[in-house]
Amino acid sequence: MQNNNLHHKNYQPPIQRLALVIRDTLEVAENTIFIGRENLANQDFNAPVISIEQSGNSEVKGFSETYRRNVEVMEYSQHEKILFDVNVWGKQALQRAQILLRLLRTQKGFEQQWKHTISLSAPTGVRDLHFATGSQYRERVMFSINASVADYINVSTPSINHLTFQLSNEKGSQYEQ
Repeated sequence: MQNNNLHHKNYQPPIQRLALVIRDTLEVAENTIFIGRENLANQDFNAPVISIEQSGNSEVKGFSETYRRNVEVMEYSQHEKILFDVNVWGKQALQRAQILLRLLRTQKGFEQQWKHTISLSAPTGVRDLHFATGSQYRERVMFSINASVADYINVSTPSINHLTFQLSNEKGSQYEQ
């Protein structure tokens, strides 16, 4: 099987797609959205930032294999459902999280989901997770949201247009077609 024609060069993991939807829906700078908390080590938590993490394993909802004869390509697709935790840090974290949840349901939110090939649904309520470090209070809230993604990969699979086989027996008789 040849792998030189795989059409996945522009693939983005679902967590990255969610980050892009949030960034583009809120119209904020890319450096205010973090994937995973390990990237927050030196962050000023009074600054308005958002971190996103996958919460558990993804759940495969379905898959398919389709041969597209006209272009000689085998398409393998898979539909997954993934739960993500979205943490909103900094001043007015609760209000910013509530605004984000509302904006994700607007036309603009749906357009960003379409653009980044991800569908968001069933968000939980916002949970207050504020914490104190020394004598300083840090605002932090979190909500979870389901994401559905359907991805595919195409593999070049040339068809066999003409098959020739040869049969022979011990007497030397041959049959060819």
